[in-house]
Amino acid sequence: MNRMESELLKSVGRCFYATGILGIGLIHFVLPGVRPIMAPLAPDEVWGWIGYSVAVVLTTAGIALLMNKKIQVASNGLTIFFLLFLLIGHLPNRIQNHPEMLSYWTDAIKLLALTGGAMMMYHAGDLEKSFATHKVFDRISNYGKYLYAFMLMMFGLAHFVNADFVKTIVPGWIPGSLFWTYITGVALMGAGLSIFINVRVRQIMSLLAIMLFIWLIVVHLPSTIQYPLYDPVNPFLDGNRAISSLQCLAFCGIAIVVRCQAGQREARIITADQGV
Repeated sequence: MNRMESELLKSVGRCFYATGILGIGLIHFVLPGVRPIMAPLAPDEVWGWIGYSVAVVLTTAGIALLMNKKIQVASNGLTIFFLLFLLIGHLPNRIQNHPEMLSYWTDAIKLLALTGGAMMMYHAGDLEKSFATHKVFDRISNYGKYLYAFMLMMFGLAHFVNADFVKTIVPGWIPGSLFWTYITGVALMGAGLSIFINVRVRQIMSLLAIMLFIWLIVVHLPSTIQYPLYDPVNPFLDGNRAISSLQCLAFCGIAIVVRCQAGQREARIITADQGV
């Protein structure tokens, strides 16, 4: 894949991530309070202005990333914003309430991965249209992939620890739900491990992006279409199905960006070895 094709693919990844963030922001305009992905409390327990603040920040950052404008500002702002909700909201709550249960950490881990994605977007746009890179943020942005890899490994592990629940997510028309639960668990853990040990990252991230996109089409979108904003069983989860679809799209975008960055590193190594 030449440089032009790689940049085009990276733009697709950035747009997937940006669309996910933008969509989550717009949902905060429509529904009151703050959704569970951002705060581990019932929406009516969170001050109303915080919900609108989330809506404004996520929508603004999503548009900036989607339009390839002020990429680095949007990346840094989104990273700090997500970290605040992680450190002030999710982390204290999780430590106090069943910290030993992996399922209770689901939203916190997803937000951690979205934080890693925000860090990675720092280099996912046209740098000529962005501000000059800053050495500190430039270095920090390179670690975003590890936050994403951590989520992949934890969710892969959850496919084994909570297999009885996870298999219920597999559509009924697909036979062998337990088999697919385990095989996707192995795939997620393997994808996360590949990032940590830096082995076959480009190839594995390509497969991961395809798998996540299939999940989006087969698992998430049908549920979202049926109940787009309101949950018929638990009002606490209102909008959660739509947010799950948007998160899956964002995670797919992150996988594409990781894949492109790994490809660029491989190209630089080959060029250096050839003495070009």
